[in-house]
Amino acid sequence: MYSLDINFLNDREENPIEGGYSSETTTGGGQVNWTPAVLGALVGLVPALAVLGVWGLTQRTNADLETQIAELTATVEAQGRVQERVNAAEARAKAAEDDARALVTVFDQIKPWSAMMANLQETIPSTVQVRNIQQSEVDIDGQKRQQIELKGLALSFNDVNDFVVVLRRSPFLDPENTSLVNAQLINNPATVTLPEDAPPGIEVEQPRVVEYTITSALGDRPASDLLDELENTLAVGLTSRIQTLQDKGAF
Repeated sequence: MYSLDINFLNDREENPIEGGYSSETTTGGGQVNWTPAVLGALVGLVPALAVLGVWGLTQRTNADLETQIAELTATVEAQGRVQERVNAAEARAKAAEDDARALVTVFDQIKPWSAMMANLQETIPSTVQVRNIQQSEVDIDGQKRQQIELKGLALSFNDVNDFVVVLRRSPFLDPENTSLVNAQLINNPATVTLPEDAPPGIEVEQPRVVEYTITSALGDRPASDLLDELENTLAVGLTSRIQTLQDKGAF
């Protein structure tokens, strides 16, 4: 008899085990296809790259803004220092101007005593005698004012009244604060000296006179308004200085 040995293993067709794992993905041609994996990776990188780009742009913008802010801050501080110097200079200029204005104002209030006396001498009636003049500071309506007091003799009460009217017209005095304080009839204090060859026993009886006291506050008109009167009283130095200040716009 003949024996037949058949090797079924050699002739068996290899089939993949179902449910197992394969380390490679193959195509019909047997090559690996990486396209889906690469595309997936690229798609995943796009958001990350976009975030990085936005972050970098933001950082650069912030840096530029910080630089601009620093420059603006430095400019503002510099302008502030300049403005402070300007304000200080303006304050000093204003203080100097105020001092000069105050000095000019004081100078404009100066009225020479000699000018006032000269004007008074020209206006005293011939029937009135001024024997004493005193100057003092008084309070008028809450303000310190200079006042003069005149004492003397007059031939009559009418002469005293006329003298008060004349004083009220003086440009150097205040008419509203010029008044007669008192007036009384007294014996004439003047003495009469007789010549040596006069007969003995002769008595000279003099008429009685009026003793008066008048007060008047100095006027508040500035000297710049009294140029004509000052020139008439020969106060040339004061008038020339006032005219110079007027030409410079001080008044």
